[in-house]
Amino acid sequence: MLCAQAERKIDAPWDGVGILIPRFTPTECANYSKAARYDPD
Repeated sequence: MLCAQAERKIDAPWDGVGILIPRFTPTECANYSKAARYDPD
């Protein structure tokens, strides 16, 4: 997804991430974190 945003400015990748964040639901994020075994604390 970020490859389509390929730019050379330092802020560009962060801007691309900001555009992508709304595509993921809170449930998807929680499931990803749980599957990756991240500690919620």
